[in-house]
Order: sequence, then C-alpha cells, then structure tokens
Amino acid sequence: MIKSNGQEKPLPNGIIPFHAQVAGHIYEPGTKTIGILQDRKDDSVIYKSFGKPACGIRETKFYMSLEEEAEVEVDEDCQPQRQYEDEEKREILKELKSFIPSFYGHVKFNFNGSEYDFLKLENLTRGIQLPCVMDIKIGQRTYDPLADEEKIKSEESKYYECKKGLGFCIPGFQVYDLANKETKKYSKNFGKKLTPETMPNALKYFLNIQNNESNKVHVLLILKQLYKIQKWCQKQKYFELFCSSILIIYDASILNNNLLKPNDEWVHVKMIDFAHVFPIEDKSRHDTNYIFGINNLVQMFESFV
Repeated sequence: MIKSNGQEKPLPNGIIPFHAQVAGHIYEPGTKTIGILQDRKDDSVIYKSFGKPACGIRETKFYMSLEEEAEVEVDEDCQPQRQYEDEEKREILKELKSFIPSFYGHVKFNFNGSEYDFLKLENLTRGIQLPCVMDIKIGQRTYDPLADEEKIKSEESKYYECKKGLGFCIPGFQVYDLANKETKKYSKNFGKKLTPETMPNALKYFLNIQNNESNKVHVLLILKQLYKIQKWCQKQKYFELFCSSILIIYDASILNNNLLKPNDEWVHVKMIDFAHVFPIEDKSRHDTNYIFGINNLVQMFESFV
C-alpha cells in the first residue's frame, strides 16, 4: 500500500515491490514511499520511482541522451549519417553505456487516481537463484552543485568516516550467507557504523570469503569489471557523477554448488543512479571525486585476492 494524504493506496494490479532493492527509498506498506517495483509476470525489468520530480527528470534525460549520443546511424554503405564534433566523447559515451543497466524508457502508473513516474530499467537479478546485492556509493562528496546549505550539511554528515577516508560507502546490501544458509539484509544504519578499518570485513562478509579456503572466483570477476569502470573514469573529462553508485551482484548458488556458468550470467558490476550528473566545463580536469573512490574500492578488492 502507498499512503498519500492519509489514505493508503494499493499498488497497481500485477505490480509488486522489487525483492532485491537494498538502498534508496524502499517501499514500505502504510507509508508514502514507493521505491523500486517490478511486474509480477515479467521479471526482466524493474521500475524505479522518480522520487523528487527534478531528480527523476534529470536521470531520465541522462539515459535518453546517452541512447541518442552513443549510437551512430549508418546508411546503406555502412557510412555514418551523423557527424560528431567530438569523436572521443562518442567513444566515451559508448563505453559508459556498457557499464549501466539497459534503459527502456519512462512509464507512468496510476495509484487510485494519482499518477507516478518511473524509469523502466533492466533487472540485473533476473535468473539469479540466490542474489547477493550491494550498493556502493562512490565519492567523498555526494551532493551536487545545486545543493543548498541544508542539503550539503546533511550529506556531509552521512557515512562521514568512510566517505572521507575511502571515497565510498555502503547504503545497503543483501547476502546469502553460505555458512548459515540464509539471506540477510543490511540497511543504511549498518553502513553508517562502518569505518575504513571495518569496511574490509563487511565486504568479505558480503562476498562470502571470510576464510582463506573460500571460493574467490567471483571476486576476480568483479575486479575485472571494476578495472574497466576505473579505466573509463580515469580518462573521461565530460561528466561529474555525484551520489552515483556501483551495484555489485553475484549468485551465491554458483559458489555453493561449484557450478560453472558464463560470467555475465551470475556476476554483474554496473554503474547506477544518475540523477546528479553534471557536465565538466573545464576539459583539462577529471572527476577526481569519483576517481578517488573507485581507486580505493579497487585497491580493497585487490587485497582480497
């Protein structure tokens, strides 16, 4: 149910809360929080609520611009029909597109007469039996250039030690604990208590590698994808990504049964959350805020292997 103006409103017919959401505004019965939803009959996509309209509009425009600018139309002779003033930027956008969930447009749902906006995105947990999901927010600074003083103070106080020391923090995660054979969820309250010293153990727990005998093949696969994102961040000079996250997903059932599957079917590392992306005006500099975080995250994962 969704509560608006004191009245509880049911979710649209056939729509349910997304089972693997670990961070952000999560659906709670009896409140006005919508969160991420999914179709009961189609698990290939999820619906991410706009939240604040301005943020939802910015994120939709970002996805749409990426679709338009990263693709080049060709004629019958396979020659580009559209000329790009900046070929390097086109390649940067094309590469970025490979690091994000597929975008399927903007949709609206009616909740008892009220209309809500959503982004329609790829469900990265589809086909995963025992999903382990972690949201890692990147950057020491998690407020954008439009933030007012109140917002700045609020953001600076959150996850202070981890953001300052590491350049990343954990707003939430879920893990299938192989030792206890149960799925556990940890919210932002857990993440806010972490420090640079305790962060490695939290990541090891999420990865099910608390002892030296643990299977670490998934850690290597995650690192491989993190390296690609890191390399992209270190060369791109077009965007600053504030309050953006890296989503890590793997299937614990593969580790549990020592099964072999194609890498892209059971391990995913994707960049998400683009409501606070702003252009870099000075093309002589990089997004150092994001780079600091991704470099430290990669270094920590390297220490596990």
